Parts: sequence; C-alpha cells; structure tokens
Amino acid sequence: MQLRRGAIKLAGSTEVTAIDQALRAATYSVFHDIHHAACYDRTTGLENRQAFIHRLSAAMACSEGVTGLLAHIHLKAPPEADERMDPRRFDEILKQASTLLQQSLPAPGTLARLDRTSLAWVLPAGDPTDGEAIAHAQHEALSNVSIERTGALSKLRVHIGVVAFGPHGGTAEEHLNRARSLAERVDAAGGYKLDLAEGGGTSSGREEGIDWETHLDHALANESIIPYAQRVTALQSAENLAPLYRIVPRFLRAEEVIAIPLEYEAPRLAPKVRILEHLLLRESIQWMGTHRNHTAQTGAYVFRLSSDSLNDGGVRSITRTFSGSTTRITNKVCVISRWSMWSRRAP
Repeated sequence: MQLRRGAIKLAGSTEVTAIDQALRAATYSVFHDIHHAACYDRTTGLENRQAFIHRLSAAMACSEGVTGLLAHIHLKAPPEADERMDPRRFDEILKQASTLLQQSLPAPGTLARLDRTSLAWVLPAGDPTDGEAIAHAQHEALSNVSIERTGALSKLRVHIGVVAFGPHGGTAEEHLNRARSLAERVDAAGGYKLDLAEGGGTSSGREEGIDWETHLDHALANESIIPYAQRVTALQSAENLAPLYRIVPRFLRAEEVIAIPLEYEAPRLAPKVRILEHLLLRESIQWMGTHRNHTAQTGAYVFRLSSDSLNDGGVRSITRTFSGSTTRITNKVCVISRWSMWSRRAP
C-alpha cells in the first residue's frame, strides 16, 4: 500500500478483491450474530418467544383450513428441590428436556423456549387425533427426568397443554394463551390437558364476523395482504368509505379494496398497521426497481394521516384517481396502494 498526496493507493486489484471479500465476510458474520441473538435462546439454542410467535402466525396464515397443533409445556421442580436450586442447574434440566421433546415431536414441528421454565412447540397441519399421543409420550419422557437434591432424587413435574388451531378464530398470542391456560389447570403433580376443537380464541371483529386483528397478524406473518375482508369499489360514496382503512391488496385489481373499520384501531393494533405500511412500502420499492420501464405512478404510495393533520386546517381529504373517476375520503385513513397513485389535496 502506498500513500501519494494524501490519497491511499492499493498495490493491485488482488489486494482490493481480498479486502472486499474480508469486509463482506465480516459484515455477514455481524448480521448473522445479531439475527441469532434476536431470535434464539442462548442456553438451549431454541427459538425464543418472539421468533416462535412469528412462526406460529405464519403457520396459521398458511394453513388454508388445515388444523395444526400447538403445545405449552411448563416445567416445575418439586418445592423441596426448587428452594435451593441454582438457576444454572435448571437451565441444564431445560436443555435435557428440549432434547427429549424434539425426539418425540414429529416433523415439521418446531420447539421453542418461551421463558425460564416454559417451552412450546407447533406442528403445522398436525392431525388433532395425534395430539393426545404426542402429549402422553412427552409427559412420560419428561417425568423421568431426575433432579438431584441433598440425599435424594426428585422427579420433574411436567404440565402440558395442547390445543388445535386453524387460520381463523384468534391470533397466535391468543392460541398460545389457550395452551398455557390448559397447562396451568393440570394437577400439581403434573400431567396434560387437551383442547382439540379448532379456534378457541376470542374474536375482536364485529362486522361480518371478521377478526381484523387476526387478518393483520396473518398479513404480517405472510408478508402480504390477504383478501378476506369486505370488498368495496372505488365508485362507492364518500359517506360509505369515510370510517374505513382502505388497503389495496397486491393480488387484486386496483378497484377492489379491503375495508377495515376504524373502530378496530385500538392501541395494540396501531403498531401492526405501521409495520404493515413499512412492509408494503419496502416491497413496492423493490417492485419499482425491477420494473424500470413503468412510471412511478404504477408503484405504491403510503400516506399515514393522523387525526391532527385532518383537524388542524391541513389536509382535509385524499383524492384517489382511477379510470377517470375519483373517490374522496373525508375521515382519518391509512392508504396503502400498490398499483395506483394516491395524492393529497387541500380543501
């Protein structure tokens, strides 16, 4: 390497290539470590709760009417052993338990660690009739795990709850809570309980029986908008469209939209909508990058209007132009469009 007039000059292209490869390898290693730390439990190497919820949401979205199985497994040491147990010792027990669970979990099941004493597994497209057999085998295997204490051995107490789930009837969190509640109702000595009736979650939707929060969860898990909700056309009146979120699915024609009532915009729902906006915007940028012969008007535009922006004399409406006709929306809306242009107009 030579320095000339304050500039760095490399000896040759071979050195440039080597440095570039080293930087790429280092960057990949850093991103891999960050991803692994964010998604996996350090002790067991299993997926953590956040990654597992994402996987369960994806399994629900892709089930297409097929029922899957979900289990929550809570491990407890007997009171006399638990009082003096080193947390690191219980981590070792959890690692042993995870090995036994994976041996009895049919493919393509996935096991995860939820917290210090709890594990969970999901079996997409699992036969509900297999739920009891799996729970029984896992309870038998884990109940034989011994816990050493002064002068004696104690057996691990295992509480298992198994539920069936489908594409409707609740969110991933709701189904996991169903399984946890079953595990909590198991006798103190341990055992398992099952609820193999699909869809025990509570629905937050009231229009046409649709659970809007579940649809957003499915959209995020599937990285797409799913066309399940009510469809309206661009020619409907502003009065009908005023209290709605309007989302144009990427696989539908531009005049077909999904309308989500604003009454479901609870604080818990707002973050999911924001994530969805970023997701669609990212996909749209990628789409426009691969369709350079199209104009920007065929891309996606995302406008997020707050209540303040609608009430402070600023933007009073959004006008959508499609096939020579316009639709004006005079209330708070979130607009995501992949194939047509949306623009703001002052009053």
